[in-house]
Amino acid sequence: MRAMTIDGLCIFLDITRQTFDNYCGREGFFDIMTRIQSVIRSQKFAGAAADLLNPNIIARDLGLIDRQEVKSTGESPVGKIQIEVISANPANQGD
Repeated sequence: MRAMTIDGLCIFLDITRQTFDNYCGREGFFDIMTRIQSVIRSQKFAGAAADLLNPNIIARDLGLIDRQEVKSTGESPVGKIQIEVISANPANQGD
């Protein structure tokens, strides 16, 4: 399985990416351009979820990242320090 891409569609249609982007802004083309982008996003997500596409690459491409923020509080580098890990993924809480 190959991931669908806007660039791949542009190659197939023999248009530039700029032309595709211009159509996205034209009146009367919003619905079809949004539909194209939704179908491509859905295909990538489904392919990654079924392990047919590399989930890490697709997650980055779709902007689906698992962020962790680390906050530290304490007296000084030689004193007592408390570390708090905040995760965007509830399953990782307390890890």
